[in-house]
Amino acid sequence: MIYVDTNVFIDRSDKSSAHYAEAKKFIDKALTTTLLITTSTETIQEIIYYGYKMKKMNDVVKICYLIVDELNDLLSVDVLTIREYLKFVHKYPRVDSRDLIHLAACLANNIGTIITFDRDFKKFKEVRALTPGEYLKLV
Repeated sequence: MIYVDTNVFIDRSDKSSAHYAEAKKFIDKALTTTLLITTSTETIQEIIYYGYKMKKMNDVVKICYLIVDELNDLLSVDVLTIREYLKFVHKYPRVDSRDLIHLAACLANNIGTIITFDRDFKKFKEVRALTPGEYLKLV
């Protein structure tokens, strides 16, 4: 099981994104093979927030339905995740709080790889962070 960050789903839905082709190839492969991907409820919240901000609510709701309907699993941000998160708030005080929730969701669910375009995830020693293209080269 691998974890997919919010930006991969958003870039997959935006044909004008510089990462569109790479994100599309990765998501399409995940949906048509035995590649097991997941994300957390935090991702849904971030996508909806992005939709409000960018005035693209119809587009982002479609993305959220894709996640809910097509993914192997949608992880809850539960007490175990929040406990992990609180540890990382102190360990990585300059990292975006939302990224720490994703990191905590991975660790609370024994997931060692996150797929993301966010370079900040490379700072984390606890998980392996790869772009969709980097991951596809490995499989």
